[in-house]
Amino acid sequence: MEDPDKDFVCRTKEILDTVRTKHDVSLLVNCTFGLVIFPHTIVLERLRPVSRESWWSSSEFWSKNLKDQHDLPNFLKTALGNNHFPKSIGEFLHKLRNGFVHQEFEPINNEGQLMGMKWTIIKKRDLHLELKEEELRELLPFIANVYLRFLSEECN
Repeated sequence: MEDPDKDFVCRTKEILDTVRTKHDVSLLVNCTFGLVIFPHTIVLERLRPVSRESWWSSSEFWSKNLKDQHDLPNFLKTALGNNHFPKSIGEFLHKLRNGFVHQEFEPINNEGQLMGMKWTIIKKRDLHLELKEEELRELLPFIANVYLRFLSEECN
């Protein structure tokens, strides 16, 4: 039986690879939302040990430095120069997720045309990220691959 978590991530990757419409940025934003919210829950459920402290350090997902990800998109390599930028992939995805859930994001538009998304986590000022279409196209396969590695799976 197919793992539903793997299936979700693989179907999203397929959409990213094959679907092209005049509303590509809207599709990319929706895929970002899906890849940041749904799989995050998977990770939390699979890694939930007794204490929050041990949970944060219990997996490479939370402890491995973001800089050490071999397929890290170039624009994220640049952003890592910011002292407040998340240090691990888990922390980065957690902050993106919180930006969505707590509505700390806004659209980037040009004369009413959606161009991308901007996240600013105000409370701690620890994430400011503007992603236009090109960056979203780089980021989403990276996120999908991170989750697939976490699940020790590959898409067929």
